[in-house]
Amino acid sequence: MAAYFFDTSALAKRYHLEEGTARVQAIFAESGTRIVISHLTVVEMRSMFGTKVRTGAIDRATGTALAIRFQSDIAEGLVDVFAITPYDYRRADGLLGRYAFTTRLRSLDALLPVNCR
Repeated sequence: MAAYFFDTSALAKRYHLEEGTARVQAIFAESGTRIVISHLTVVEMRSMFGTKVRTGAIDRATGTALAIRFQSDIAEGLVDVFAITPYDYRRADGLLGRYAFTTRLRSLDALLPVNCR
């Protein structure tokens, strides 16, 4: 089974058409795929929907509908939500210390929860 850890910018593509949406939709369509997000992504998705409404990218009714769809995806098990532990933060710090100068590893991308593998 393939597992993907999605950050907010990747997951947003499932709910709003933008560059990369086709790839995200293909991942969700793969049989046996596991999509994993952190609790922080849940909060960030709410913020993202609000930003899209405030900037006029979508209207309020669409923003509400997309937020409901996102919560449904979680409730139906299409998206797994995991807590980030203190160990995960220490591990992320170590990864950033090792790779931040040579790769485009960002702080939240380094926070892959160990318990989601």
